[in-house]
Amino acid sequence: MVESMITKLEGDGLKVLSEDDSRVQYVEQILRPLIDSCIYFSPECEEYMRNLKVIVVEDDTVHAYTTMGGE
Repeated sequence: MVESMITKLEGDGLKVLSEDDSRVQYVEQILRPLIDSCIYFSPECEEYMRNLKVIVVEDDTVHAYTTMGGE
């Protein structure tokens, strides 16, 4: 699922940033407390939230996508 999302975004002409990019790390840093809060209030969603994969594309505006982990 992750790869198909990346393929679609790239097919649309967007550059998907690598996990090492500081902008991706910034988005992940913002998401961490949100994920923890979701799990706190809905423990049944822990597996889903822990398997989220962050996809950030390069653009003048912020575009961030998440999808269930897995290949």
